[in-house]
Amino acid sequence: CTIQVTFTPSQTGTLTGQLTIDGNISGGPLTVALSGTGTSAGVVQVSPVSISFGTVEVGTTSSALQVTLQNSGTMAVSITSITATAPFAVASNACGTSIAANSACQLTVDFAPTQAGTAAGALTVVDDAGTQTVALSGTGAAPPTDTLSPTSLTFPGTIIGQLSAAQAVTLTNSGGEALTAIAVSASGPFQASSNCGTQLAANSSCAISVVYAPTAAGTQTGALTVSDALRTQTVTLTGTGLEPPVITVRPTSLSFASQPVGTASAPLTLTVSNTGGAPMANVGFQFTGVSAGSFATGSTTCGATLNNGSSCTVQVIFTPMTAGGNLAMLTVTSSTLGVTPVSVALSGTGTATNGINVSPGQMSFVELTLGQASSAQTVTVTNSGTVAASGLLLAVSAPFSLSQNTCGTSLAAGASCTTGVVFTPVADGTVVGSLTASSSTYNSATVLLTGVGGQAGAVVVQPGQLNFPTTGVGVMSSAQTVTVSNTSTLVALTSLTLSVSGGFQLTANTCQSSLAPGASCTVGVEFAPSSAGQQTGNLTVASSALATSTQIPLSGMGFDFTATLTGQPSQTVASGQTADFTVSLAPLDGSAGTFTFACGSLPTHAVCVFNPGTDTVAAGTTGIVTVQVATGQTQTAGLERAPGWGMVPALCGLVILPLAWRRRRSLLLVLAALLVTGGLSSCSGAGGGGGAAPPTSSGGSNTPAGTYSIPVTIAANGVSHQVTLSLNVD
Repeated sequence: CTIQVTFTPSQTGTLTGQLTIDGNISGGPLTVALSGTGTSAGVVQVSPVSISFGTVEVGTTSSALQVTLQNSGTMAVSITSITATAPFAVASNACGTSIAANSACQLTVDFAPTQAGTAAGALTVVDDAGTQTVALSGTGAAPPTDTLSPTSLTFPGTIIGQLSAAQAVTLTNSGGEALTAIAVSASGPFQASSNCGTQLAANSSCAISVVYAPTAAGTQTGALTVSDALRTQTVTLTGTGLEPPVITVRPTSLSFASQPVGTASAPLTLTVSNTGGAPMANVGFQFTGVSAGSFATGSTTCGATLNNGSSCTVQVIFTPMTAGGNLAMLTVTSSTLGVTPVSVALSGTGTATNGINVSPGQMSFVELTLGQASSAQTVTVTNSGTVAASGLLLAVSAPFSLSQNTCGTSLAAGASCTTGVVFTPVADGTVVGSLTASSSTYNSATVLLTGVGGQAGAVVVQPGQLNFPTTGVGVMSSAQTVTVSNTSTLVALTSLTLSVSGGFQLTANTCQSSLAPGASCTVGVEFAPSSAGQQTGNLTVASSALATSTQIPLSGMGFDFTATLTGQPSQTVASGQTADFTVSLAPLDGSAGTFTFACGSLPTHAVCVFNPGTDTVAAGTTGIVTVQVATGQTQTAGLERAPGWGMVPALCGLVILPLAWRRRRSLLLVLAALLVTGGLSSCSGAGGGGGAAPPTSSGGSNTPAGTYSIPVTIAANGVSHQVTLSLNVD
């Protein structure tokens, strides 16, 4: 038979004993000597004793976190079980079924929440030394959302070349995680800016501002594109472009009956119409000319706005300040940008109730032959006073002269005399002058004279006005062509000159110093603003054969901006990390622009990306762009890519690498590595946007430590400015 003996030491060290076998044995009991050594029992410790996974999106799995089991005893410890309560799980187990004496092993645990809210659990390890637990906690967060409201915008009628009022689109993230990789752009004649930046915090909203800048009359469409890490959405944009308002008047001139000096006439009515395609604001009236003070406006129906297709009226009153002819111009204007003023000729004769009067108050002559005197026209001078007008003097301006003058140096009370006026032109064109009858006893009276000499020319300039697109300060716009036509059949436009106001310049001018009858020539006009803001001017066409020069209104928006680093202008990172800088963009003086960005010299193995890749900033608003500088990069092409493409290289690797590990074949491992590396270039190297996050380093290409100055060039409408980033790599 056999007897089994076990040893259960109660203390450490060498212990002895004896096994006695008794029975009816000859010679007495049998004895067996026993000895053994007692050692310390196994001791297992767990580290850490608690793990917090923080916030993890519902439906995803966190990164695995490590737990260490340490056996500080001199004997191996067997492991019975390792479990974790849901939604936590054991991700890997390098401990196996036992822990050797004086050694450690590692476990990893992950968190995969299935609902929003706080979760708690435990990792439990049962072994020969007892039960070890690690407290587990985490918070499940609802995934981000990207709701746009509204999904379409309709802009009211807006005049071509102007900006509409801004309308807003709201981007809302009602999830528990930040919405990332946000980029905003607009197509067609629309401009967009936003305060969203590149990411939107959980349970928050941001606003996207859209304005309409029509380029043609009629309905125009475009789209607001909003992309993020989840998807790309569009908002339909619709607007109506309107032709500018146009002022027309009826009649085109007003002639008043003779009126006593200082006495107001009965009013004459002028009708003002808007025959353009859009309403005009603040119709105004201004008097100019030698007799401007003799005319005034009375009651008017022209209010703050005159709609297209509508008319209003204004009364004009003549109150002569001097005896004789009175001439002035009434200019009708509007405060609406781009509206061309219209002038109305005003005339009337003032009479003195007790003094010198002339009749008629105005005279016109036409003499086609230079140097030849016209037929005389008669002026009657009358003394309406009660005493003789002594010291009577008649004076006339050249090229007019007197003939057959019956007036002496004195004119009796109630008497009249006559004189002839002759026009002798010395040059082609229209000239103006006057005949003044004065007396030391009474007032003076004036006859206004107009003469057309030779063969007066005529000119037509098309188009009647030029509106230039937004142009950068110091930049030249594209030329717009103007055609100058001599519509006279007899008279050449001699001494022809073309000039433009400051901020504009002429180019490709085919107009010589003389333009033959019926001929045309062309000239280009360019907009070259020297400052930001709306600018106006004129193209002036002048000739000695023209009575007055012809002016064509010019307008354009000059563009400039400021670029300012906000936040930290200097950042410190380790190689392989990314630094984020923020730049604020502000167009000046009512201008707007679409901005592009480029980095200058970069440190070795560093790349930069802009989010958004381009940014349209409306007038009166501020744009924000994030500049990300990633260090320790092996590829430079993967950074500048469209949103969403950034996951392609990673997906390529995730597909290939498990196959390589499962097969455990060296050749396939090499191919997998090459495919992952090549994916950075082939899958994402041709991207166009700047909204994706920078790629992480694939290792082995450190950016050297040091301090670097990185110039960033920002450009819009031909204008560029630089900001300098300061990057410290430690």
